Amino acid sequence: MKNSTFRIPVLIPFLLKGVAVLLVLISSDLIAQPGSTELDLKSPKELKSPKVSLQESQKSLAQEYRLFEEKLFTLFEYEKKQNPTRAKLLKQAFQMSQEKMTASQLEQIALSLNDSKFKAAEKNQAQVLTNLSELLYLLQTEDRGSRVRDRIKRFQQYLSDVDRLLRNQKSVRGQAERKEPIPSLVPSQIKILERTVQLSDEMQNEAAESPNRINDSLPEKKSSEDPGQQGKPAPDSPNDSKIQDSQSAGQDNSETINPIAQNLQRAVDRMRQAQRELEMAKVKNAVSRMQQAEEKLAAAKRDLEEILRQLREEKIERTLEKLESRFRVILEKQVRVLESTNKLNRIGRSQRGPQFEIQCGKLSKQQDEIQSDLNRAYLLLIEDGSSVAFPSTVEEVQKDMIQVSNRLQRARIDELTIELQNSIVQTLKFLIDSLVQSQVDREKMKQAQSSQQGQPGEQPLVQQIAELKMIRELQNRIFVRHQRYNALLGDPLDPVGFATEKDLQAALNRLSDKQLKLTNITRDIVLESAK
Repeated sequence: MKNSTFRIPVLIPFLLKGVAVLLVLISSDLIAQPGSTELDLKSPKELKSPKVSLQESQKSLAQEYRLFEEKLFTLFEYEKKQNPTRAKLLKQAFQMSQEKMTASQLEQIALSLNDSKFKAAEKNQAQVLTNLSELLYLLQTEDRGSRVRDRIKRFQQYLSDVDRLLRNQKSVRGQAERKEPIPSLVPSQIKILERTVQLSDEMQNEAAESPNRINDSLPEKKSSEDPGQQGKPAPDSPNDSKIQDSQSAGQDNSETINPIAQNLQRAVDRMRQAQRELEMAKVKNAVSRMQQAEEKLAAAKRDLEEILRQLREEKIERTLEKLESRFRVILEKQVRVLESTNKLNRIGRSQRGPQFEIQCGKLSKQQDEIQSDLNRAYLLLIEDGSSVAFPSTVEEVQKDMIQVSNRLQRARIDELTIELQNSIVQTLKFLIDSLVQSQVDREKMKQAQSSQQGQPGEQPLVQQIAELKMIRELQNRIFVRHQRYNALLGDPLDPVGFATEKDLQAALNRLSDKQLKLTNITRDIVLESAK
């Protein structure tokens, strides 16, 4: 493969840059007019020879793309065990490229140019551009999670602003209906108007600068008014047509403005009309305009709530998928440590020398690495903050891993160490099953509610029933471990069963702490449900 010193960890940004460069090159005017077969690419590599034939240029692009595909697959192979989530994305990208035969299309374009078949080359170029755009979009989804979190924060602020404007407008309308002095109403109405204009401009500017940041988040439904029509809002009454809307003044690009900004702009128009009516002492008309403005603000609020619901749902889905992937990798590593520990445990105590201790030290280090991986998953759960039993369970597994690492470091390989590792493996499997079931449950819930308007608000990572199942499972594991510890006593039939070995005493103390913590978790869930 070319460039054997290419650093694997930086391949993702390279891939994104590579696809982007290919897009730019191909979308350039590569297809010359009949009779012309040369093009000045102005590429740094070609500065010494500014005039490059179209055939050579296209052939070079095809070779670069073949190299790109090789590196795409190389990174997939590298990330399979290190980062399954990224590996899945890279596999999808590689398969997409293979299925669409993009590399072959690039080579075919070069052949067409060589035979002066410009029409055929142009047709294939258009298809390649589409393929590369889709591939670029797919690769960019890797950082979709962070963008979703940013959007949630941004739209939460938008929602808060719109809600405040709606409350303020209702307050001014109430004052007008109570026939309070007009001089005190006009400044309040102007203040609401100015803030609504500012918010509308913010959203329109953001959509213009980065259309996908807002428009990709919009609910897949039409605006709350003007079904099937985008453009200038329909007047609420015949008199509205006599008043020039600010949106119609020199603006003919309403198609590019998202429905929320459209409703805010309509609210601005009605607020301006209300201000004019107040200044003319036409309070009744002003109240009507205010009501219309409130309707537009309420429509914008509903759209924002729907966006937030969708974004939160996507965030949860991505978190569950990421957690499942990480826990599977952790489980695989833990099983290997358990298998190695079992092998060492079969070595007689009289045969356990320096080499045995070295192997135990290596396993201890591996256990520490696994615990670090688990800690990263734990931080994901803490960041979500909606689950109680799940992060607490992970935290207990972490403590078990630390205990196992310490015992391995001291070469204390016995039934107690094996029991702790078995418990870790079983708990990890249970966590993975819970994550899988949560994803299944959410999908069923989504299908059941597909025809209904979802309610906004933070949604838990796992439903309460899943939390309760986890608590039940944890209690059962405490019971099973207690029985196994009992079997390690000198006389398992002793009704009192005092433990004399220090390690066993420490293990029983840990089990007592687990029981106390599980009791507290259960109480917290009960209290939360009672609110």
